[in-house]
Amino acid sequence: MPDQPKQDVMRGEEAPKAGMPGSGSDRMAWRLPTWTRSQFLHDWIRSGGILIAAAWGVYTFVWKDILVPSWQPAHLSLEASLTPVPGRPPSPDGLEMTFDVKGINTSSRRVYLLANVWSLNGITREPRPASPGRSEAEFQRESDQALRDVGLQHTERGVITAQGQLLAIGRLFDDDFIDPGDSVTRTVLVRIPKAYAAVELRVILPLLTRGPDGLFNGRHLVWGLPNAADGLPMLLLCPPKSDPTSPTADCEAYDETADRSMQRFDPKKSTISLLKQFGLPPSHGEQVAPTVLSP
Repeated sequence: MPDQPKQDVMRGEEAPKAGMPGSGSDRMAWRLPTWTRSQFLHDWIRSGGILIAAAWGVYTFVWKDILVPSWQPAHLSLEASLTPVPGRPPSPDGLEMTFDVKGINTSSRRVYLLANVWSLNGITREPRPASPGRSEAEFQRESDQALRDVGLQHTERGVITAQGQLLAIGRLFDDDFIDPGDSVTRTVLVRIPKAYAAVELRVILPLLTRGPDGLFNGRHLVWGLPNAADGLPMLLLCPPKSDPTSPTADCEAYDETADRSMQRFDPKKSTISLLKQFGLPPSHGEQVAPTVLSP
């Protein structure tokens, strides 16, 4: 009996595998199909990974970083502030202040600056009359008019706000272009008369995404002020050698025809504008009396 397993081996019979009956330990181990180990499949998977990586690279570097930004209009971010001049107290004539304007090219391409303009208008603010019925009716009428009229207007229940005369006007930036990530700044000294409680700064900046050479057949854009009473500058189209002492003599108004011509020249042209109101210090226009010390 002890020699029985040896005799089974001699007859070519395998010894039974160890394990509990019915556990399946006598079955063959599970193996992947033969075709999964083929070199062709491995090459196909490798090629597919390369194609996916290439497609992602095209999306990231061509579509997202090149094509999409190239379709966006010209853009420039504007920031403005108004501060009193240090060490200069208010005088009977008013308060000297400086306003700073900063233009930042936050886009991914160069932008070209055309003729630009800034203007500063005074704003008066007076309490509304105390008559309840009349004040309410006027406020309702002004509210409806502010919502219906052209332009950005507003009205307040307890205060009557009115735009005053033009205080200052000029050109803002002289740069021909601004590269991506670069910025330009301008600081201007102005005097605000004591009659005004606030001022309104307006900046208009036409931009192109290509150089203006050849635009309007050599004519150039300038700003003019045909009516100084309303303080609204007007964009003009002038020949290259217009009389500097009379800038509007040989010029014509920039109209829809000229705008369509610029649109054909650069479909991504744009006009950036800034409209910002600043309240003035409470002591504006008041001369501070000197302090006298008693002996």
